[in-house]
Amino acid sequence: MNEKNYGVVLARFIAIVLVVLLHVAAGPVGAKSSPDWDWANVYSAISKQCIGIFIVITGFLYYHKKEFEFYDYIKKGFNVLFVPLVFWWVIYASYYIIFKDTSVSSFNIMKPSAVHLWFMYHYIAIYMFLPMIIIGCQRMDLRYNVMIFLILFYGNSLYPQLKNFIPNAPSIDIPFVSTLMFYIFAGCIVARLESHIIKLRAFISLTAVILAVICVFTNKAILIHGIKGVNLSNFSPIVGMTAIATTCACIGYADRISKNANKLVTLISEYAFGIYLIHPIIIFITWKIAPVSNYAWGIPVATIFYVFASLLIAVILSKTPLLNRVIAK
Repeated sequence: MNEKNYGVVLARFIAIVLVVLLHVAAGPVGAKSSPDWDWANVYSAISKQCIGIFIVITGFLYYHKKEFEFYDYIKKGFNVLFVPLVFWWVIYASYYIIFKDTSVSSFNIMKPSAVHLWFMYHYIAIYMFLPMIIIGCQRMDLRYNVMIFLILFYGNSLYPQLKNFIPNAPSIDIPFVSTLMFYIFAGCIVARLESHIIKLRAFISLTAVILAVICVFTNKAILIHGIKGVNLSNFSPIVGMTAIATTCACIGYADRISKNANKLVTLISEYAFGIYLIHPIIIFITWKIAPVSNYAWGIPVATIFYVFASLLIAVILSKTPLLNRVIAK
């Protein structure tokens, strides 16, 4: 796999920072009467692409994988995904039981014990089907790859919103393991068109910025003006296109990024999964102690704090016997 692609390093860094930014802005964006609410809206809207970026990266990297040895692949999935999920599921369940008086009977191992863990369930499901998808994409004509992506994108992303405006719009019901699966096919397409993406990187970067701006105005229209039938979920059309464009922009500038590689960015990217798993518990503990008041600068500052605090814990865990298996590094 093309692990040394610095475009991937930057994209993963952007994705994890956006994840934390999204969660920090979640509370403020609900306070619609705040005078600086627009800042919370901007931070929340531009961050919604984070999960899509992670999954496009997965498709891009695994497309370069030459073979899948069954035992090694399952072992990696168990160690990198299942073990961390079980550990953090217990940690977050314990937090809610001890500090929030949540009933033990309300938890089900088949469901996330904390909101952000939903991604792990989807990702594990996607991971189990990756060999079949990647090998298929490697062997199929690019046009067929694009066709499958478009079908999944329409069925899982576009149609759920289109039907609210066009009731008779053609329906395609193909969930295929996860509603996020179209991102994997997008990643494979990006890998196959990498040389073209490099040539068009300036245009793609501009497109990513424009789409992010559209997300900001769309989010405001939904929250303030109550526009119905549209949402900015992880698989909504505008969020999906923004995530793909952002990833492509990073891939396109990989050569320039590698010449100016920042060690801190690389380190955060390396521990991105660990930061994803750890940061909510820090937010839970510190939010009431030091709530964000000024949204314009408070949300970014809090995001930086949570990223670095989570990174520190992740690094410490990675150096600790046994616990080094629970950060999904």
